[in-house]
Amino acid sequence: RPSHRHPRQLPPPSGIEQTLSVFARSTAPGIERRIGMTPVARLLHTAITGGTGSGKSEILASLVLSDIAAGRPLVLVEPKRQLVDAIVKRAPKESAGRIIVIDAAEPNPVGLNPLNIGDREPGPVVDGILEVFKNVFADGWGPRTEDLLLACLLSLVADGQRRGLPHTVLDLLPLLSDDGYRRRTIGAVADDPTLAAYWATFNQLSPANRANIVAAPLNKLRKYVLRKNVAAVLGQSSPKFRLRDVFRNQTDEGGVAVLVPLNDALIGPGAAQLLGGLVVNEVWLATQERADEENPRERPGFVMIDEVQRYLHLPTSIDDALATSRGYGVGWHLAFQGRGQVPTKLVDAIELNARNQISFAASPKDASALAKTTTKLTADDFQSLDRFHIYCNLVTNGAPAGWFSAHTEPPAADTGYAKHIRPAYQD
Repeated sequence: RPSHRHPRQLPPPSGIEQTLSVFARSTAPGIERRIGMTPVARLLHTAITGGTGSGKSEILASLVLSDIAAGRPLVLVEPKRQLVDAIVKRAPKESAGRIIVIDAAEPNPVGLNPLNIGDREPGPVVDGILEVFKNVFADGWGPRTEDLLLACLLSLVADGQRRGLPHTVLDLLPLLSDDGYRRRTIGAVADDPTLAAYWATFNQLSPANRANIVAAPLNKLRKYVLRKNVAAVLGQSSPKFRLRDVFRNQTDEGGVAVLVPLNDALIGPGAAQLLGGLVVNEVWLATQERADEENPRERPGFVMIDEVQRYLHLPTSIDDALATSRGYGVGWHLAFQGRGQVPTKLVDAIELNARNQISFAASPKDASALAKTTTKLTADDFQSLDRFHIYCNLVTNGAPAGWFSAHTEPPAADTGYAKHIRPAYQD
């Protein structure tokens, strides 16, 4: 076991935020200081690392509740349900109607339709959906499957615009398997030379060849989207709430908070990854929707994703996504257990772009990497942290101010309004 000198207790920098988005308290002897982050600092993105049960959820809960109280729009994606339940229980009464829970485990869930594009260009939307499919359906994914699903998605979007009622991703199933349904749908792209030529070639194939081409994607889609709970979310053509507007919508009381629990035990790991990937892709599109705002940074919004490697499958590099988000006034908070659970490319991108760093007790590999970022702490320090104890390196005056030690804030008290808050939007 590390010696008693570890972990070292380091004081926070003098300019650390003590009022806004408070999530911890300093632990250096003789220094009692609340630890928070300004919205401007959070726009420089935040990385939170720590093992299961370390306390990551309490930090996310504190940040989410601070945003709800301030009326800032946000989206939270988490791989369980306890965090969302805790936030709803602790939320103030006046947040009813501003908290939207997209929970596939509920009997009548709020819907999500990625193909409801309005008057936007279909290309970026379809690219994002394909990237999610590519990662979730990794086994057996190839150029032929990608071409087929690209043509299908573009055709569904076009036909939805033609008939004035958006299709959903569930409509991929009859489009692939029902010749009559396909003929009716692809009529919408008869004037598109590329898509029309693709479908002409496809329809000229023998039934056996067509069946062979659609077998793999059809099997994978059925495996996930036909799950009752997932279909209930993804099968709504025109949901009451459109996730892509989350950073643009504003009620009289402030922005909306969208909470998305994805419990593997309730909906299955593959289905959870698919639904989470589609949600995060919609959030990325929602971020880009702010491009025509004059000063989007004056009305910041936030994204929080726990176990980020499960759901972050964007059609662009994470470096570009985070840089663009920063300019459009959207800060991302990305949490994961450690480098061993996340692809190296993703870890490198997060470390490069997330200027706020929060670390719970680290593995030997992670501790060694973190120790290289400072002369004040060693790998033993990063490894020796007790539960709910952290080291932070937060942005102060526009730049990271250096590592210091802290203890996460205890959970806020339940307000007793959960039974009013959770169903308020559905009503």
